[in-house]
Amino acid sequence: MRQSTPEPYRLPAPLRRAGEAFLAERFPKATPGRRRAWIAALSEAFTAEREALPGSYLNRPEARSAYLAFFHPQQVIRGIAALDETKTRAAARGLWPGAAATAERPLRVLDAGAGLGAMTQALVAVEPDTPLDVVLVDHQKSGVADARDLTAACISSMRPKGAPPRVRTAVSHLEPWVKKAAEAGWTYDLVLVGGVLNELRGAWPPLVRRLLAVLDPAAPGGGMLVTVEPAIPKVARQLQELRDDLLGETTTVAPCTHGAECPLAKLIRDWCFTVRPAELPRAVAEEAARLGHQTSEIRFAFWAACGRPDAAPFEHPPGAAGRIVSDPVPGGQVVCCEGERERLPESAPRRMRGEIVLR
Repeated sequence: MRQSTPEPYRLPAPLRRAGEAFLAERFPKATPGRRRAWIAALSEAFTAEREALPGSYLNRPEARSAYLAFFHPQQVIRGIAALDETKTRAAARGLWPGAAATAERPLRVLDAGAGLGAMTQALVAVEPDTPLDVVLVDHQKSGVADARDLTAACISSMRPKGAPPRVRTAVSHLEPWVKKAAEAGWTYDLVLVGGVLNELRGAWPPLVRRLLAVLDPAAPGGGMLVTVEPAIPKVARQLQELRDDLLGETTTVAPCTHGAECPLAKLIRDWCFTVRPAELPRAVAEEAARLGHQTSEIRFAFWAACGRPDAAPFEHPPGAAGRIVSDPVPGGQVVCCEGERERLPESAPRRMRGEIVLR
């Protein structure tokens, strides 16, 4: 099999500078010691059961400051990696919704459960010249206000001579807002869902079906939904199950190279996530090293799909491409190819999880 090595993902310099300036201006009294304590506390909560997190933790200034300083840049980089692959693969199939955006008809984006706007800011990095009309929805009032201002600053930083960005907000829990949007006939070309599903108390498919229902059927492929979640076994397996549950209602764009049921979903120990090389901002990398976290790569589980079934064939013929779904193991790394599990030769160079290999 032929293989390609991805380049490290990083924050574009204008985006990084905008984030650093926003953090300093919005939280001038935050001390390094207090911020580190909150980073450690949030880190422990994020790696445990998410149900233990307070429902509105981003409304607390200390928590929001710590999140923006450490977790948010990493979430933006994860979003960049997921959206970069999604855009490349969707464009090859004529399904990328941003391809036809103009100043008169911008790309209409719903950032569902926006938090501090990481997914939209990642989209700005991937599509710096695309006119955007963004709606950020989250129930945390202070977090949404910061998300709006930071997102506007990021857009302006990436195209300083462009028209002022249109970024609107809605302070609401997601499910009632999506119901209201559907009843009002509001539609979007692209729905972004970053780190939301893993914090749901109930089943995922009902909410995702409601989000798919607000996609514009006139957009390529009936619009697109992209969800990025933590690379935690339970969460990644739920995402695999969600994909399979919606196979007949959607067209998968990424990460899979096929439209069959996920072969890993039937296995107890296997779960699908993506690893990409990354260059973290210096302060983030230093704090990650102090906590014993990864400093040179990012990990995430994601799924991108169009809202219409059978929207377009995959970019490679059936069986011509596969995805690495294991670390190096005796017998060779496992490849998911056309719904089946195969292996690379044991002597083959080590590949990162999520890399595409071509026959």
